[in-house]
Amino acid sequence: MKLSTITPLLLVPLAARALPTSKWGKSSNDIPELSVAEWEAIHNPSSAASYAYSKAAEWLSGQEQDDVTDDSELTIWQLLNKDQDKYSKVTKLISLIPKAKEVLDDRDGSITFFAPENSGIPDPHHHHHHGDDDESLANLAQNPTIDSLYAHHVNTFESHHDNDDDDEKKRRRKEIFKFIVGEVLKYHGLPEALTASELASNNSVATALIPKFGANDGQPLRLRVEKQLVPPSLKLNFYSTVTKSDIKAKNGYIHSVAKPLLPPPSVLDAAFLFPSKFSTFTSAIQKVGGEGAVMWQYNKGESDKAKHPVFVGAPAVTAFVPTNEAFGKLPEKLVMFLFSPFGTQCLRAVLQYHILPSSVLFTEHLHKVGSHHKEKRGWIADEVKEMMDNDPSYHVEVDLPTLFNNTKLHIVVDKSRVVPVPGAIKTKLTVNDIEASTYDIPALNGAVHVLPEVLKPHYKHPHKITGELVEGGWENWEDWLVEWAESV
Repeated sequence: MKLSTITPLLLVPLAARALPTSKWGKSSNDIPELSVAEWEAIHNPSSAASYAYSKAAEWLSGQEQDDVTDDSELTIWQLLNKDQDKYSKVTKLISLIPKAKEVLDDRDGSITFFAPENSGIPDPHHHHHHGDDDESLANLAQNPTIDSLYAHHVNTFESHHDNDDDDEKKRRRKEIFKFIVGEVLKYHGLPEALTASELASNNSVATALIPKFGANDGQPLRLRVEKQLVPPSLKLNFYSTVTKSDIKAKNGYIHSVAKPLLPPPSVLDAAFLFPSKFSTFTSAIQKVGGEGAVMWQYNKGESDKAKHPVFVGAPAVTAFVPTNEAFGKLPEKLVMFLFSPFGTQCLRAVLQYHILPSSVLFTEHLHKVGSHHKEKRGWIADEVKEMMDNDPSYHVEVDLPTLFNNTKLHIVVDKSRVVPVPGAIKTKLTVNDIEASTYDIPALNGAVHVLPEVLKPHYKHPHKITGELVEGGWENWEDWLVEWAESV
């Protein structure tokens, strides 16, 4: 407000408020403390008006500031709505889900929300509606990204297309669509308020999305957090960069992300996404009929019979997946044998040796089906807040059973601080002394860790000459592999 707009009437109560008396109905506590110079100014007729004038301007300036709400006092929902240039697309979807809106607008909450920016969500191509709505929803369920959901909403619900379906079918489709939207939005949220520094101290964090129908044994799906120190940045699930972090809200933090987050597929489907890396593994698993050990998928035929959703496969599993190059390091004759009709049993055993059934292992979290206790503080635990004040380093070793004949893998996790800077940590995951090249890849039904070598079983066989029990290597696989694969 300009000073010229202040009326003389405003000066009267302000000047009167400076008088050392309580006759205006004010307590003595309301009288401001004045310096000697200020008292002299008030009692000097020539300067009293200018003094009151300046104090009026100061008071009005303070009132204008009070009218502007502090952003940190706004909820996450209010902040998203305040910046429609950046978040209008995701807020449109949130508005469809009353529960999501309620959580984001809860002033007593303490949560984190990864907000996809408009620039990361392409504008849909408007088109006249054609085809089967049920089929469209089925396809959407297979690709439940914010992008596809936003496009579906605009083209289907905002276009008000007409068809011959009755109101009940339309209501059912809308409910299914809202369910999918709600699940995807949950994957963008954490049930605790974490700053960027707190996120950076972890390799993965549990989201608010607990998958339905038994996937992941009812445990929250996780997000992988990747750190880069120069320049400082965070990347989620390999593809979505945090563009602006630590936007403080009354009920937690917003972290803007360049791309929407995709709830992960099953372990098998994740491997299928990268044929240049894992085509040997996926081909091998199909060759031996072992897909069920690493997949978790909807079975339409059984669902139709049971009249409720039926899923098949492994609901909770960890897979150590060798790359194509890892298989290439094996002796050529061994590879030819494994993929021949004569080597099927050995190939199956080798693959099963890379799979942990009923265990979901991340470098900072371990869940065993049927067990809900936390075994160690700092590891197999999700209390990440205190890691910022304490050293996040730890060393842990565990033996977990594989899918093959109760054999076990020896797993070691080392986590240490590189420099005394939050987030500057180094993690090393080794399996039978083989260091994982990439770890903590989230999946719908567990976790994936990538190996640069095929795991060799610890199996002793009689030496050809001495008869002494020795542990064989891949170079002399003919001496022991078949025997091991047939062992019980």
